[in-house]
Amino acid sequence: MTGYSAFFYGSLMSKKVLARGEEYPAITTCVGGQVTGILAQGLTAKDIEALDVFEGDWYQRIAVQVTDGQEMIDTEAYLYIGDQALLTGQEWDFNQFLTSGKEQKWLDDRCDFYEVDTFHQI
Repeated sequence: MTGYSAFFYGSLMSKKVLARGEEYPAITTCVGGQVTGILAQGLTAKDIEALDVFEGDWYQRIAVQVTDGQEMIDTEAYLYIGDQALLTGQEWDFNQFLTSGKEQKWLDDRCDFYEVDTFHQI
């Protein structure tokens, strides 16, 4: 396979959020944990740069291994390195995010991510 890949979790599992560029799910440790998410493959270097812009200074891209149920795949994910006091400590629920209307609220409130759209226009 050519290109880059990335493991998305939390709000980036939403096709609407991912397509756009209040919910901030976070991986806070990368040792021995399991996180449900999706693997995006065939990304370009520009896509990875846009993801870095989207995640900002509070997330660090790290190497991880994910499984598709059959094999382990080397990729990257974003580890939360921001203020731990902002985290609730509760497990984030993707289905609840979709069915509660929080997905749309997130999209409506995310004007601060327009810089990602601008990044792609350059």
